[in-house]
Amino acid sequence: MKILTLLSLFTFTLGFQHYCKCQCNEQLLVEKIDQCDQCTKGWCLQQNASLCLPEKTTDSMIISCFQNESRKEQAIVYAFILAIVVLLGKLVLPSRG
Repeated sequence: MKILTLLSLFTFTLGFQHYCKCQCNEQLLVEKIDQCDQCTKGWCLQQNASLCLPEKTTDSMIISCFQNESRKEQAIVYAFILAIVVLLGKLVLPSRG
């Protein structure tokens, strides 16, 4: 049962969110995306057509893809929460002995 619980917590750590950051002419756009392959100049202009105005060129556009949290960070957080819950459970529940 404990292994099943640990495995279910581990599956929660597999999901993380990617973000696309588009910057052009002092304007900034940060949006959630599914994959970093989607983070292109065309995608940025689809999200906000006036991103590079007043200039019409996208030569000065800076694009980067990043993730907010990694799997390792999420695993550490979930392990800490699990440890706290177990310790509180042992404190609250009477010992059988």
